[in-house]
Amino acid sequence: MHPIVCHIGPITIFSYGLMVALAFLVGTTMAKFLAKKRGLDPEFIYNICFIGLLTGILGARLYYVIEHFDLFRDNLLEIIMLQHG
Repeated sequence: MHPIVCHIGPITIFSYGLMVALAFLVGTTMAKFLAKKRGLDPEFIYNICFIGLLTGILGARLYYVIEHFDLFRDNLLEIIMLQHG
């Protein structure tokens, strides 16, 4: 598998990130379909998935910063720069 799918201007599309995003979208769509089938509100599924995505990204970043705080000690602004790792 190629690690880089393509470059669109200054943006690089990585294969791992693309597959994770596709899996998230397929999973959310399937959950919406099943919720509709069972009489639940599909908007609730979208809200839960969005909240799960945000908390997953924030939690992973928090864990990374705690584990590698020596990398961020000199420049605390790097903590919020998700594109740097």
